[in-house]
Amino acid sequence: MRRLGFICFLFIMGWLTLPANAQGVQAVVTNEVANVRITPALGSTVLGQVPAGFFYNPNARDATGQWLRFDFSGEEGWINVTTSAIVQGDISTLPVADPRSIPYGGFEAPRSGTTSVESGPQATVRDWLRVRSGPGIGYVIIANAPINTPVILLGRTAANTWIQVNFAGVLGWVAVEWLIMPAGFDVNSLPVDGIIAEAPPLGDGGQDFIDVLLLMRDRIGFARPSLTTIRTYWTDAALTGRASCQPYPSRPSDIQIPNRLLAVYFERLEPLRVRFNDAMFNIRRAIDLFIEACEQPGTVNPVGQATAQGALEIVSLAERQLDDLLAQLEALIPEPSQPGPDDCLFAFQGAVDILRVVPLGELVLDAIDSRNFAAGYCFDGTAEQRLAFQLLQRPGSNGRLLLTVSPLDDPTDFIAVGRMGQPDQLLRVSTVIIPRTGRYLITVSNVGEPFEGTFLHSEYGLYFNDPDAPELELDPITGEIIAPVFIPFPEGPPIQIPPLLGDFSPLPDSVLVPPIAQPTLDPTISTCPLTDPSTATAAMCTDGTLSTCGQAVACYLAGGTALDDDGNGIPCDEGGSPLCSSAP
Repeated sequence: MRRLGFICFLFIMGWLTLPANAQGVQAVVTNEVANVRITPALGSTVLGQVPAGFFYNPNARDATGQWLRFDFSGEEGWINVTTSAIVQGDISTLPVADPRSIPYGGFEAPRSGTTSVESGPQATVRDWLRVRSGPGIGYVIIANAPINTPVILLGRTAANTWIQVNFAGVLGWVAVEWLIMPAGFDVNSLPVDGIIAEAPPLGDGGQDFIDVLLLMRDRIGFARPSLTTIRTYWTDAALTGRASCQPYPSRPSDIQIPNRLLAVYFERLEPLRVRFNDAMFNIRRAIDLFIEACEQPGTVNPVGQATAQGALEIVSLAERQLDDLLAQLEALIPEPSQPGPDDCLFAFQGAVDILRVVPLGELVLDAIDSRNFAAGYCFDGTAEQRLAFQLLQRPGSNGRLLLTVSPLDDPTDFIAVGRMGQPDQLLRVSTVIIPRTGRYLITVSNVGEPFEGTFLHSEYGLYFNDPDAPELELDPITGEIIAPVFIPFPEGPPIQIPPLLGDFSPLPDSVLVPPIAQPTLDPTISTCPLTDPSTATAAMCTDGTLSTCGQAVACYLAGGTALDDDGNGIPCDEGGSPLCSSAP
C-alpha cells in the first residue's frame, strides 16, 4: 500500500505540474506501467515503476536514443522510449549519457577520477562504503572507503542525495545517508555537480578491457529473448499470412565503449563493437517490420510471404551474428582464476578471492591503504599446535591494524584477535592453540581512523611461528623489518645424552655450562654382569639381576638403554627399589 500510494502521488503530481514544466523536453508514460532502471539496458536492476499518465522531464539520453534519463526521487532513472510519448521538445537535443561507459559529466568534463583538491569541509564515513564514478548505483565502483574514514566534500546533486568526495585522492560519489556531516554544515553550500576530475579513475586497464567483453556477453544474453520472440511472431505470420499482433519484444540497444578505452584497444574492440551493433540493428529491424505490419489500417494485418520470408532471413542473420560474436568473446574472456599449489580459495558471502598460503616461519611483507584496507593469507595448522603471531609496521605507517585468525571454512569463528596499540608498537598474539588440523585464515585490516594524517598508509611485516621465537625488529638504518633467526627444537622424543664419566678440568669462567647429573658409582663393582648388555630391561633394576647402581650404569653405557625408563640419562632411578636413587 505504501508503494501504491507513492505511485499515485507521482501520478497526481505529474498532472498538476504539466503547465509549470512546459519547457525543454517532456514525456508522458503511455504503457500501463513502465519500469525505471539503473542503467539504459533491458535486464538491469529496476529502481521502481511509474504508471500511465506519469509526466517526466528527461535530462539525457543514451547513444541509441532508446532510453531517457530523468530524476526519479533523487536517483538517476532510465526509462525506455517505447513506453512513453514525447509531448514537448526533441530528445535528439539531449546530451548523451550512459553510467556504464560515459563518465558522469561527459568525457570533456568528468566528475569522477583523481583530484588533488584537499580544501573543504570533511565528513566521516558511517559504514564500509562504495565510492562510485557518478551519483547513482548504476555507476561503477572506483574505490571502497572503510568505516570512520574522513572524506573531503566537494559537490552534490540537485536533490542532495549524492555527495562528491575526495577519498584518498579518488574523486567519486557516495550516498549522503552514509556520511556523518560536520556539526552545523549546510549541504546546500556545495556546488551542484561538484568539480571536474584531473584525470580518469585509476584502475587496471586490462581489467577494464575484460569488463567490456563481459558486458557484451551479458548484453547478448539480454537480447536473446527479444530475438526468440520475434522469430516466433514471424514464423507464425509466414504460416498464417497475417501478423498475430501481441506485445512487442524489447528493442535491444547498441553498445558504447569509452573513448579512452577504445583508443587503447582499438584494433581488438572496434571489430567487436561493430559486429555487436550490427546484430542489435538486425534484431531491432525485425521487430520494427513486425510493428509496421501490425499498425496497418484494418484488423486483419495481412503479411505477404516475401515480407515474412525477408524478416525471417534478418532474424537468422542476427542469430548467426550473435553466435559468432559470443564465440569470439568466450575465446577472449579468461577462465576464472583457479588456486595454484601455493594458493587457497577463500569464499565468503558471495565474494571469492585467491589467497597465498604462507609457510610457518616465513616473513610476509605487505601493505594496505585507503583503497585496499585489508589483506588475507592462509596457513596449514595441526591440532594442538601452539603458535604466536606478530605484526610490525615500518616507520611512517599510520594504520590501526587488526589481526584475526580463524578457520578458512568458518572465517567468523576467531581463534585469535589482536589490535595494534600504537603504529610503532609490535603486535604479538600468543599463545594460540590450533583446535584442529586444517587450513586457517589470517586477516590484516585497518579499523578506525589512521593514527596520523587523513589517509591510510601501512607497510607491515607478518610473522608467525613457535611461541618461543624472537620478536620482529626494525633495521635502525633502513627501517626494514627483520625476521628473527629461530631454530625450533626438533619434534619427537628428547635426544638422549649419556652421562659423562671421569675427571674434567674446570672450564673458563666465561663459559657457562649447566651441571650434568651423574649417578654415583659403586667403587667395588663397576662392570656389567650381563653377557649381552643390549638385552637389559627396566625389570632388572628391581628383580635382583642388577644389584648395584654401578652395575646398572655399566650396563647402560654398554648399550642397555632400556634401563633408562624416563629418558633423563640415569638408569634404574625409578620403580619400587631404584638402584640409583641417590643420584642428583
